[in-house]
Amino acid sequence: MKEQLLLLSAKRIQYSVQVMVFACILRTISPHAYKFLRSTGALTLPHPSTIRNVCSSIQMCPQVDSSDDTFLQYVSQTFKHLQAHEHTVTLMLDEIHIKPCLDYKGGNICGAAVNSNEAATLVHVFMIQSLLSAFKEVAHILPVKTLQGEDLHCMLKKVILGLEEIGYRVIAVVCDNNSLNRKAMKMFLPEPKLSPVYPHPADPDRPLFYVVDAVHLFKCIRNNWLNQKNAGTCFFYPRFELSNNEVHPKCKMTASFKHLRDLHKEESPLLLKSGYGLTSKALNPSSFERQDVKLVLQVFNPHVAEALAARKGHTDFQHATATAEFIKIILRWWSIVNVETPSKGFHHRNVYEEPMSNHTDDPKASFLSAFITWLDVWEFYRHDTGVLIQETLSALRLSAQSLLALVKYCVSELHFKYILLGKVQTDPLESRFGQYRQMAGGQYHISVRQLCETERRIRLQNALPRMSNDNLRGIEETDSVRDAGTSFSVHVSDADLDELRAQMPDMHLPVAVQLLFFLSCIMLWTTI
Repeated sequence: MKEQLLLLSAKRIQYSVQVMVFACILRTISPHAYKFLRSTGALTLPHPSTIRNVCSSIQMCPQVDSSDDTFLQYVSQTFKHLQAHEHTVTLMLDEIHIKPCLDYKGGNICGAAVNSNEAATLVHVFMIQSLLSAFKEVAHILPVKTLQGEDLHCMLKKVILGLEEIGYRVIAVVCDNNSLNRKAMKMFLPEPKLSPVYPHPADPDRPLFYVVDAVHLFKCIRNNWLNQKNAGTCFFYPRFELSNNEVHPKCKMTASFKHLRDLHKEESPLLLKSGYGLTSKALNPSSFERQDVKLVLQVFNPHVAEALAARKGHTDFQHATATAEFIKIILRWWSIVNVETPSKGFHHRNVYEEPMSNHTDDPKASFLSAFITWLDVWEFYRHDTGVLIQETLSALRLSAQSLLALVKYCVSELHFKYILLGKVQTDPLESRFGQYRQMAGGQYHISVRQLCETERRIRLQNALPRMSNDNLRGIEETDSVRDAGTSFSVHVSDADLDELRAQMPDMHLPVAVQLLFFLSCIMLWTTI
């Protein structure tokens, strides 16, 4: 406020670093809000061209990181601002399909694949996430036409070695169960094969864990169940007693998806439902809706399991108990692998939603070990129908083995008190893809140019607050209004304030209300 008052009478306007940082962040979040704020005259802020010049001088474009000289430049700069405990990270890998086109802007042509002269059709994005903090950033962006497993392996290895050279400690690679990702990971061994743990490329004595994304597997289980062609859309699985984690290979159970549809049909006209949350969309999803994990959570729902268990003995629900037990098994696995906060289990009063530790009496570790045995028994059934497909079953088993080994390594070797398995997922990367599409105007198929521009804006929003503490280069603070205000003893009386108030432009109530609304939204957005 003091600076704004002094700016009213300044002949040569020069802004402090704090004001420049605030203005840059505000304009990257919403150019329209920034334009409105300047037009009201309530605050004296830099011209948009000044903001563009400042932002363009800060190298945040992901395309800059593509060359060998500036490879991983952004995460290298970010590393300087991290504390020691934040250096242990996982590397997430996923791809986003884009609109194949070449854009000409600012004298540059953007959109070509790095391995072809043609336009890129998809982008492989590498993101790192700290296991002990909220830090997460995109490390590298790779636009390609088509990519072979060998090429992806080389790039993955290059990124890991680059991160290790900077100072990060990469302990795991997290990705979905795509065949390309599996092939790339297999090549970390001399004789390529799938394994939960590989020798680390930076140090063969260290482990590199391979974890298949739990959210992806969760959706695959539901999709496998939906795709069964037998009568009743059934899974035939071995009995698993959750009370003592015992698996009974000779006792086959039947989980019928038809029972879920019958339950919904029976309760849909009722005001009070026992199978709370079950919807028609969750039971009959389109190919696009099958990617929505919220619909999966409507199927694997404790209310649905209890509603089915209550129908034990009904002629129309012959396999109600077995179906409820199957839902409870998958729900327990999901509760363990989806813990993102230390207090989740305490608030939900669920021991299986607490962080993992390496204690011998940890019930979560006992369940995961029994879960692996259960999958092994299920695999040996060799049925033509009623079982998980081989890719999903193998990925589930491998992921459980990898998570158990990861917990043991982090607690025993790295001396973690606990580990949150919800951080060993690709959810942050999927969320970043959503930001790309939203900031590009709500488009689903964005271009390479739009992806790079939105990533640059996100990086600016993350980096500018840190730069304010290090005195932004290129933004001089000497002889600024802030310095002038602190170098002299200025006495401001009530009469002076009345005189300045008379010089300020009139602000009607609606404009003031809108201004407060915009500022509140901005503060909320930056807090989130």
